[in-house]
Amino acid sequence: MALELGIPIGGWCPLGRIAEDGTIPPEYTLIETSSKKYPIRTRFNVRDSDATLVFSEGPLRGGSALTIEFAKRERKPFLHVDSSFHEIAGAVETVYVWLLKEKPGILNVAGPRLSEAPKVAKFAKSVLRLVLI
Repeated sequence: MALELGIPIGGWCPLGRIAEDGTIPPEYTLIETSSKKYPIRTRFNVRDSDATLVFSEGPLRGGSALTIEFAKRERKPFLHVDSSFHEIAGAVETVYVWLLKEKPGILNVAGPRLSEAPKVAKFAKSVLRLVLI
């Protein structure tokens, strides 16, 4: 979505540019970590961003919960948007107001794996399109 909207993409990815659906294409200007472990990538992305936005469907689990823990450790602003709690309009307003308050130059956006929660990805894209356009 960021590519479609012309939003710069950066950050970190695991060694080998691995993703759950294959290799991350070069259009995504990411730096490889020295490890294939996702937590290292996650920590670097939180560290190098100004704020973190995490989408979920229900309580935070796995890497999404870890992302928030890293944000807390780094004392970086974060927002958790639970799609099972927020309607699109409410989520758009919440994210918009939070972004106005935090004014992040670099925003880290995270959530569960697409294969685990496809509805979350669709929800996140809808919210971000409405907030960023």
